[in-house]
Amino acid sequence: MVRGCTCCNEPSSVPGSIKIDDLPIELLIDIFRCVTPTERSDIRLTHVCRIWRSTLQRAPEFWAKFLTVPDLITQDNYVRDVGFWHTWVDRTRTQPLQLRLRGRDLDLLKTIAGHLLRLASLHAQWSMVYPREVQRRLLALGPLPALEELRLTCDLPAPISNFLDLEAAGLEGITPRADEYPQLRHLEVNPDFFIPSMVVPSLKTLVIYHGHVKFEVLMYALANCPTLESLHLDHAHFWDIRDTAPQVVLPHLRDLCLDYPDSPPTTVHGVFTHIQFPSITRLTALIGDCALVGVIPDAHPLPILRVLTRLVMQVYDATDDVPRTHTLSIKGYVDGEVRQDTPQLYTVNQRINWKHRGGWAFYTPISGITHSMGSPAVTELELCLLDEQLNMTHIDWTRLFEAFPALVSLEVRIASCAGLLKALRRQPRRPSRLVRLGLTCGNAPGVHHSLVLTLELRASLGHGLQRLEFRNPNGPFSSWHLARLREVVSEVVLVG
Repeated sequence: MVRGCTCCNEPSSVPGSIKIDDLPIELLIDIFRCVTPTERSDIRLTHVCRIWRSTLQRAPEFWAKFLTVPDLITQDNYVRDVGFWHTWVDRTRTQPLQLRLRGRDLDLLKTIAGHLLRLASLHAQWSMVYPREVQRRLLALGPLPALEELRLTCDLPAPISNFLDLEAAGLEGITPRADEYPQLRHLEVNPDFFIPSMVVPSLKTLVIYHGHVKFEVLMYALANCPTLESLHLDHAHFWDIRDTAPQVVLPHLRDLCLDYPDSPPTTVHGVFTHIQFPSITRLTALIGDCALVGVIPDAHPLPILRVLTRLVMQVYDATDDVPRTHTLSIKGYVDGEVRQDTPQLYTVNQRINWKHRGGWAFYTPISGITHSMGSPAVTELELCLLDEQLNMTHIDWTRLFEAFPALVSLEVRIASCAGLLKALRRQPRRPSRLVRLGLTCGNAPGVHHSLVLTLELRASLGHGLQRLEFRNPNGPFSSWHLARLREVVSEVVLVG
C-alpha cells in the first residue's frame, strides 16, 4: 500500500508501507491509469496521499469545478446544498467565478452580490418559464463587468402568446449595455431570454435556439455588434418579417449556421436578405422541403459563391418516412481545403421531390440548384444520386454545365449515364475545359460503345480528357473498345 509521499515527513503507521516516490515507474504508471480525466479527477487525486489532499483543498481551482456541475443544488437537500454552494463560492474568491444553476435558483445570485464583479460565466437552465420575469431578474443584477459567457436555456420555450420583448417599443433607440457588460463575448439563449440591449459591441458569438423572436428586434440588436464572428440560429422562429427591417453588415462574421429543417423558406430567405457577410464566412443551412430557388434571393447572391471551387452534391433517401422524398446535400470547398475538412458551404435540403410534374413534363430540382448555386469559379463538381430511381435527362446536364462553365473535373455516380453522355456530345461542347471524368453507373454493357464514341468526338474537337475513371458492374470493356479509349484519353482506370 502507498501511505506517504516525499513531501510528507510523518512516518507511515502501517507496517510494510512505502513512499510513493519509492515505487518503480512501471507501477506508478499502472496506479495513475486509474485516475482518468473525468469531472471527478481532482477528487480522485485527493486520495493519493494526505499532502496531495491538503494541497488540492487549498487550491481555488479545485472548488471552482464544483460550481459548474449540473444540478448541484437539489430540492431534497436544498438547505445543505445551498450552504455548500456558498462555501465553494467563497473559496474561489481569487478566481474568475463560473456558475451553473437551475433557473429556480437564479435568485441565489442576489445573495453573493460581493462576488458578482468577478462573475465570468453563467449558465442557467429552466424547465418552463415566463420570459419577461426572467429578463427583469437578470437586468436587476446590475453591471457584470467580468462576464464573458452567458447561457440561458429553457426545455419548453414559451409560446408566441406569452412572449413580449421588454424593449420592443422604440427599437431604433435600443442602446447596448456596453458599460454593464464590457467583456461579454458569448451569448447563448432561447428567444425567451433574448434581451436586445445585451447584444453589446464586444460580442463575438451569438446563439439563439428553439423559440419565437421578432425578426425586427433581432436585426436591430445585430446592428449593435459589428465585430460578431459567429451567429447560430437554430429553430429560432421569426414572425413579422418585413422588408423595412434594417440591413445588417457583419464584416467579421466567420461562421453562420441556420438550422431550420421544418420551417418555410421565408425564414432563411429573410436572413440572407437582411444580413450581409463576407465570402470567407463558413455557411451552414439546413432547410426543409422548399426549393433552393426560394431560399437564396436573386437580389442578394451569396458572397461565398464567388470563392467556391469545388461542389459535392448528393441526393439520397430522406431520413423520415415520407414516401417518394429525398434529401439534397450540397458541400462547397475552396482551393486548399481537403474533403475531410468542414466545408465552407454546407446546405441540406430535406424532403424534396426529385421529380414533379409541370404541364406535360417532369422536372427535377436541377434548375433550382443551377439558378441558386451556379458560379464560374467552380472547377470541380461531384454529383452522387444514391438511389437507382434517380436520374437526369440531357437537358438537366446541359443546364448544369451552363451554370458551371469552368468545370475541369467531373465525378458522377448515377444509375444511368445516358443523359450525361448525350449532353457531352451536344453542340456547343460543354464543359469546354473538362479534362478529368469519374463515372460510376449501372448501365448495361452497351454503354461502353456510347462512352467511347462520346470521348472520341470530344477529342476530335479539341476537348479530350486527360483522365477517365469508369466503374460499372455489368461486364468488362472489350479489347477493341479499350484500345480506342486509350488512343484519346491519356490515363484510363477501369473498375468492374
